[in-house]
Formats: sequence, C-alpha cells, structure tokens
Amino acid sequence: MAAFRDIAKQYEKNTADFAIVVRRTARPLSTNLAPEDRPAMAGASEQIIEDCHADAAAGVTHLALEFGFDDVGRFLEDLQQVGEEVVPQVS
Repeated sequence: MAAFRDIAKQYEKNTADFAIVVRRTARPLSTNLAPEDRPAMAGASEQIIEDCHADAAAGVTHLALEFGFDDVGRFLEDLQQVGEEVVPQVS
C-alpha cells in the first residue's frame, strides 16, 4: 500500500479515487488455528473476520474470496460458513 500511495502521489492522484481489490483464498474451519500455523483467511470465522478488518485498515476497499473446489460438499459448507458468519461482520 505504501508503494501504491507513493506512485499515486508522484502522479498527483488521490488514492481515494481507486478501488483497492485483493483476492485471497478462504479456508474456513470450525476451530482456531495457532498464529504460527495460519495463513491469512484461514481458521475460525473470528480469525477470518480479523484478517478482513486488517485488510480494510491497510486500505483494501474490496475483498474477493476464493474457495477450494476439491469437494463440492466442502465448498458449499465453506461458502455457507463465510456467508453466515463472516460477511455480516465485515460488510
């Protein structure tokens, strides 16, 4: 974000005029993961919510989450968990 702000300043652009979009893979689980074992957007819903808030604090305006497609049942469970538990807390 710092590099983006520097470039915008160089070209006399207002960063508020830009949408900052980040795409991440979500890996929702039913339990917390230890910080040292946890990539961003993985773990319990509360951990994913924290990651979303951290991205927003860094200047991200839009977040696109991807989900794995190894198993259709798991995909639907992950999508439901994020839709019910995460999205209402970050939108």
